[in-house]
Amino acid sequence: MGATAWLVLFACGKDPIGNGDIDAEKFSPCEIPLNSSLEGEPGWIALTARIDGYQQIYLVDYSDPTNFRRVTHNDHQNIAPTFSPDRTQLIYLDRSTGLVHNDQLVLYDISSDSATPLVLPSENGPFPVSGKAPIVFSPDYAGFYFRVGGSFSGDDIFYWDFTGQAMTNLTQTRDPSEYVIGHKGADTLIAFSNDATTTGQPMGFYLMDLEGNYLAYIDNPHLELINRDGVNKKVAYNPEWNDDSGLFAFAETDSTLAGYRIAVTDLYGTCYKSYTNGLYIDDHPAWGPDGQTVFFHRRKVTDTIGPYKVMQLNLQTGEINEFVKPAVIDGATELLLPDY
Repeated sequence: MGATAWLVLFACGKDPIGNGDIDAEKFSPCEIPLNSSLEGEPGWIALTARIDGYQQIYLVDYSDPTNFRRVTHNDHQNIAPTFSPDRTQLIYLDRSTGLVHNDQLVLYDISSDSATPLVLPSENGPFPVSGKAPIVFSPDYAGFYFRVGGSFSGDDIFYWDFTGQAMTNLTQTRDPSEYVIGHKGADTLIAFSNDATTTGQPMGFYLMDLEGNYLAYIDNPHLELINRDGVNKKVAYNPEWNDDSGLFAFAETDSTLAGYRIAVTDLYGTCYKSYTNGLYIDDHPAWGPDGQTVFFHRRKVTDTIGPYKVMQLNLQTGEINEFVKPAVIDGATELLLPDY
C-alpha cells in the first residue's frame, strides 16, 4: 500500500435520538485512514439486480460500471452477495431453494464463473446448507458465519468450515435471536443479540469469542434501540464494520425522520456523523475499496417495495451519487444490496 492520509469526520450537532440539539463537542472526531494509492484496480462491486421480475446477482466494475458480469442465470430470487476476504469468491442466497424460513447458500468462484450450492452429506442424499444474511467470512477464509432461523424460536449463529465441509451451531442452547455482523481482529466477533437473560444487558451489539461466548456489551449510544410506549424513537439498522478503520457505517432513523439516513460511528460511539438527510430509505451500507467510500441502496419513503438504486457516498466530501443507473445493467428495474 502507499502512504496513508487521514480524513477527519466531525460529529454533527443534532441528537440522533430526536430529542433536540446536543453538544457536538461531546464526540471526538473520527479519523479514517485513506489509501492514497491502491494496489491494482479496485475491481468488482457485487449487487442484486431485478431483471424481468427476478433478482439476479451481478458483478459491476468499480471504475467503469458499464462493465459488468451476470452471476446467476435462473428464474429464482437471488440476494445478499458477500465477497470472501481475498475477493476470489462470493456467497449468496438463493431464496427459491433451501429449507423453510431459510435460503440455499451458494458459493460462486469468480475466476471460473461457476456456482456451487453448499450441501451436507446425509444418508438420504445431499442436504442443502440453508440460512440467512448477514454472511461474515472468517479473517483466514477458513469458513464463514451465517444465521439460521427456526420456526418457533429465534435465529442461531452457525459456522461453515470449508475444509471439513461441516457446519456448527454456536448458539444452540439459547432461544433468542443472534447473528454475526463482523469480526474485530482475528479472534473476536461482533454480533447482534436480544438474549437479555444470558447477557443481563439490553438488546444490541456485543463482542463475542469464536465459540459464541459473550465478551462485552458494545455500549454505543448511536446503535441502541430506544422504544417508548411501543414506538421506536431511535433505531440503528444493518451496521457494517470496517476492521481496518475501526468504524461502523449504518442506517439509522428516529422519531424526527421520515426515512433512514447513513451514519458513521466508532466501536463505542465516541465519534459520530450522519451523511444523508433521512428523506429516503437509505439502508444496507457497504464499505468501498479505499476506506472513504460507502455504498448503500435507496428508495423513496412512499415506495414501500422499491424500486431501489445503489448510491455511492464519499466520506471526505459528503458527495452522494448514483453508482449506476439500473437500466444499464441488462435493463434492470432496480439495484440493491451492494457489497465490496
